[in-house]
Amino acid sequence: MNSWLVVDTSFVMNHSYYSRALRDPKTAVVLTILDMQKLAVQFDAVGIAWVFDVKPYKRKELFSGYKSARDTKKYDENELPLIEELKYHITRMNSRYLENLGYTNVFKQNGCEADDVIASVCKAVSPEDRITIVSRDHDLFQLITPRVSVYDPVSTRTITVNSFRREYNLHPSEWPEVKAIAGCGTDSIPGVMGVAEKTAMKFVQGISVGPKKNKAIEHFQASPEYARNLKLVTLPYPGTEPVPALVRDGLIPLQAMVELVEELERPSMVDLVNRMCREKRVPVNCVE
Repeated sequence: MNSWLVVDTSFVMNHSYYSRALRDPKTAVVLTILDMQKLAVQFDAVGIAWVFDVKPYKRKELFSGYKSARDTKKYDENELPLIEELKYHITRMNSRYLENLGYTNVFKQNGCEADDVIASVCKAVSPEDRITIVSRDHDLFQLITPRVSVYDPVSTRTITVNSFRREYNLHPSEWPEVKAIAGCGTDSIPGVMGVAEKTAMKFVQGISVGPKKNKAIEHFQASPEYARNLKLVTLPYPGTEPVPALVRDGLIPLQAMVELVEELERPSMVDLVNRMCREKRVPVNCVE
């Protein structure tokens, strides 16, 4: 049995940028790679799959308002150049940085979100293997099984099938129904008016949420909007292609890490890279 780490790379990069890299995009690149290597050690993973979003999303063809709030988000004029630089480095991650380090499992598909490709990665792995998805996206809860868990790097909590059932009193496969009813503010998907996620969970659990809300939800479930929502929130989205079988990571030369740090003009981080490799806090992949 092998263990794999599957990374929602854009999310992790943004998390590093805002909470670990003091809003420095170049530092976020290095910390993201080192943090994921540390997690690979923690979860005894034989390889890391790096997964990326590619716009424009296919879901927009079904619902033009999908993620419209994100599309119109305004940034402070001083922050905007840094956000654009961060996006640039996320693109470089999937086109150059990871490849130069020797990573093989780098996945993206036109029109697909990382969530969809992560779902395909889960299907590509042997049924005997274990997967830890690194993300805070609750949409990924539906992928949880006895062999698939979700690690939230913000709370440092691992959500397993048992902990999910204890917390939500649902099976992970029921999660799309909850999201379809409640909608999703983050993705700009409207659900039943006045019905939040907790209320939708109770309804799916078979618990009455009151005559008016019960009726409103039942009416909504018979509507085209519910069918649309269910299609929007279920992973993978139709049209997502299968991915190749994962390949075990080879040795990542220490010199390649040092060269990346130098290319990013962050020489102060060379000592950090060397120290983490010596202390084996990253996979024994970092070799002289």
